[in-house]
Amino acid sequence: MIYNKKTVSEYIRSPLVLFALLIVLAITAYFFSKISIPLILLLISIPLIVVYFFYIVQNPSLGLITIVIFSFIIPGISRYLPGENKLGLIIDALLVLTYIACLFNGKIFKNKHHLIKIDLLLLSVFWMLYNILQLFNPYTAYAGAWFAVVRPIALYLLLALPLASMLIVNNRTFNIILIIWGIFSILGTIKAALQIYIGLDQYEQIWFNEVGYLTHFVNNHLRAFSFYTDAGQFGAAQGHAAVIGFIMMTAVKNKRLKFFYALMGLSGLYGMILSGTRGAVFVPYIAALAYVILRKNIRMALLALFLSAMAFGFLKFTYIGNQNYFIYRMRTAFDPNDASLQVRIENQRLFKQYLRDKPFGGGVGMAGYWGQHYGVDSPLARIATDSWYVQIWAEEGIIGLILYLSILIYILAKGSYIIMFRLKNEENITKMIALMAGLAGVAVASYGNNVIGQIPTSFLTYFSIAFIFGAQELENELNQKQLTS
Repeated sequence: MIYNKKTVSEYIRSPLVLFALLIVLAITAYFFSKISIPLILLLISIPLIVVYFFYIVQNPSLGLITIVIFSFIIPGISRYLPGENKLGLIIDALLVLTYIACLFNGKIFKNKHHLIKIDLLLLSVFWMLYNILQLFNPYTAYAGAWFAVVRPIALYLLLALPLASMLIVNNRTFNIILIIWGIFSILGTIKAALQIYIGLDQYEQIWFNEVGYLTHFVNNHLRAFSFYTDAGQFGAAQGHAAVIGFIMMTAVKNKRLKFFYALMGLSGLYGMILSGTRGAVFVPYIAALAYVILRKNIRMALLALFLSAMAFGFLKFTYIGNQNYFIYRMRTAFDPNDASLQVRIENQRLFKQYLRDKPFGGGVGMAGYWGQHYGVDSPLARIATDSWYVQIWAEEGIIGLILYLSILIYILAKGSYIIMFRLKNEENITKMIALMAGLAGVAVASYGNNVIGQIPTSFLTYFSIAFIFGAQELENELNQKQLTS
């Protein structure tokens, strides 16, 4: 939808827009300097950035679409750049540019500000304030580590939810984001298959030799990571994509879209298996349970419980298919004596002992990878967090964990209420169930891996929340379209 039909020349004659453009270029130069982009590349990029800025001023939803695209691209590209890079700051820049575009569009905040969900805004502000107060935690030793970690933990949530609530107000944007999601998920599985059956390329091999071999080569088998940060994120993301694909396939009527979403679902499941990520199996498992609950169908619920019990029994109590490594790997997710699980339990015991007198945690950015990266002299830096929730608990304490889980439970509960009791259009209900089922699966899988805290899953999750909470506006548009068609 075009919100502003002024010509480019009319924009340029406006001193206000010229001032905005200078701000945009300054922000771009700052972020490019932080991610070590050569000056010549910056100069080449300026005309493209100017054109892009004018486009998103006219249609700020383009900013959200760009964020989704870059959230898939950045992790993979990072492996092909020498040394340390900070490409993640591109996401920050896109968020800032999209907010600036909304301000200078003239109509977004004026006509769409009422779409911002006050409850989501207050919860995300409250969570951000708690994280800001963590700067005064005596165990938060490095502001740089705090900034690196607070972005995925709290800042992106605060920036993404109100922005998406205003801009995701039409089914066209909804469909575009889902199609982009599907395309990258299919490409991700293709890349994973190439890694398994052909081998790693030169730059992937370097990453594997330096970082990945400890966790990505298990029992003489490679765990595929595709162009994602690691196999854990890839597996959970593909399980998420499978849920979206299969449920969306039942929602759309267009045969081409049905085929596309079926392919998204199948490739998602296959990619999840290739990742060898055991915790990822809980994404479709929990999503299936969420689906039948949201459908409010007793017979379907009983059938789903029966099939779930059969699947659980197959993996837990049989050895069928163990000659296939990937089936064997999935089966170990249900083995309480698994060595990897025992290591995680021991790590959590160590965290519990260290945190017994630290209700506000050991400091944001002090645990696991970032603690090691910044040379933090803390026991937290020497213990792997593994889980998204364990990381929050270790860094922000039991109080922080309770706050975060309370926010997440509120979102799941209210989102489910909207779907079950406020929506009437069957197509819209099915689409929102897809998002909510996927969200529930990812929320549970985040106990085993850092899923929600990494791109692309983080922004896909936040945008899904915005879609669900804005589902009634989407339904009104859909009803009008169906009446006129």
